[in-house]
Amino acid sequence: MKPIKKNNEQIYRAIIRECSVCRDEYELIYHPIHSDQRYCGQECHMKVRQAHKGMRDHAILTVLKERGSLTSLQISNILSGCKLRTSNRTIGNILRLWKARGIVTAERRSFKKPYTYKYISELFPGELVLKYAKA
Repeated sequence: MKPIKKNNEQIYRAIIRECSVCRDEYELIYHPIHSDQRYCGQECHMKVRQAHKGMRDHAILTVLKERGSLTSLQISNILSGCKLRTSNRTIGNILRLWKARGIVTAERRSFKKPYTYKYISELFPGELVLKYAKA
């Protein structure tokens, strides 16, 4: 987002988001590293990191929630730019588990076409990862 220029000063608009884990509101920081925040703080981030395969599932569910209906290949291409290295087959297997839990739906137009997944839950991805984490 571009800053507003006023008297040769750059003023940034405040962007309020909800934490993916605890739903607390926080203001985004204008910084190249922290501009894509998903959590209100270190505590919520560590909760997801400490869950079994938490960051992987959180990344996949977040992409699906924010982008709408996607195939596993499209999700794999989107996630190829971050540290998560997964193939479209792996993502399909992960989403099959979330489909069984009722979080994601899968639709196939024909036998030769891939499944299209859609996020249908009211809960945020961070909440779901913590809810279904192995104890």
